[in-house]
Amino acid sequence: MDLSVDEFTVSYNPDEIGTEQMFEAINETGFTPSIVRSRVAPSFIEKKSKELPSIIQMALDKANADGKQVFIDFYADWCGACLIMDRTTFKDKRVLSELDTGYVFVKVDTDKHPEVGKYFDVVGLPTIMKLEASGNVVYRHTGPLEAEPLLNVLKNL
Repeated sequence: MDLSVDEFTVSYNPDEIGTEQMFEAINETGFTPSIVRSRVAPSFIEKKSKELPSIIQMALDKANADGKQVFIDFYADWCGACLIMDRTTFKDKRVLSELDTGYVFVKVDTDKHPEVGKYFDVVGLPTIMKLEASGNVVYRHTGPLEAEPLLNVLKNL
């Protein structure tokens, strides 16, 4: 049995230990185990559409016509990290120049266009993605990103 208790963390190998044994171990630590339903809204779990959202299809069409790739910034107005990136990373002249030169840059408000976030399985903000002209995702990052690391991504992928 592979079971260890470290402060408030209980780890186990689910292939070797069942739920009942895990609950017993948690009880031994003085805590009460429970199973909690997921907080993910059922509407989010719905199967995503197989059809590319129109806002992305238009960007891909423009990228193909211009010989560019597509760069997507998924954000929401209430997202603090998104606001910081808008004020810093996306104001950096080098980032703006690279985006203007090699990309069709699309900002997607996930509150206004939830279908786009669902299509790309966006579960955290900000999320940025780089798409080839074919629509394949070649880079994905969730969380804030400063200008220098983003420049490396824009230039090297």
